[in-house]
Amino acid sequence: MNKSLFLFFVLIFSITAITQSKQVPSDHVLNDSELMELLDINYSPELIIIQAGYTKGNKEEALEHLANYFKEKFAVRFF
Repeated sequence: MNKSLFLFFVLIFSITAITQSKQVPSDHVLNDSELMELLDINYSPELIIIQAGYTKGNKEEALEHLANYFKEKFAVRFF
């Protein structure tokens, strides 16, 4: 009984996580505003600041900060 109840909760959790995740469209290149909407601001406080700057109208500056953010994140080596 406990095993089936556990599997039921795992299934429900999985379905909920899949349906609530943000989907990146694969049929076109994202524009700047779509990219900003897809940022996971729960992941990093830096992204909150970048997204807030973009919505306040500092679009060029926010995009520059986002580019620098990605440069730093992709420069990290794990070996």
